[in-house]
Amino acid sequence: MTGIPNIRVNTAVPFPANVQGAGFIQVTKANGIWTLTPNYQLLTDAPVLNPNQYVAIYDVMAGTYSKVPIQGLFGFLPAYVSDVDYFSVPTDNSIVYEMLTATRTCNLLPVTSYPPGHEISIGDESGNASGLVKINIASQSPIGDDSGLSIVTPYSYIKVKAGVSRWLVPQA
Repeated sequence: MTGIPNIRVNTAVPFPANVQGAGFIQVTKANGIWTLTPNYQLLTDAPVLNPNQYVAIYDVMAGTYSKVPIQGLFGFLPAYVSDVDYFSVPTDNSIVYEMLTATRTCNLLPVTSYPPGHEISIGDESGNASGLVKINIASQSPIGDDSGLSIVTPYSYIKVKAGVSRWLVPQA
């Protein structure tokens, strides 16, 4: 009985002639070499970061990419606020005022914009030398015992916690 013959076929399969990028990926060919590169000029500015946005993260050890919600990437960073009123976003965990010269208002989103138990620390790091000013805390949802919250600066902090229908003020 004869064995099965070894057959070898060499084919030159070229890269497809028509290649197009998608999104912000640009495809170019020079001297027979195809190059795929990001074209950041095609991206639009995100006016506000929101929990529906993701970024790709590369793990060098595993050699893999993962998608991470923007909230997971930036949720731990404080929102630094200059001498202006502030309107919170769903990714806020810490709101820090700097360089205050007058009373300002920190406007929190309705408590239903956050998962129950979400905490936000609000405070002042300005070391205001021109005298004491206040940070008033406001929301469409009730806060604390409904008498309103204020922080007298400098170097004061308060933490609020999302309840079911109101912002809670945990006792220190």
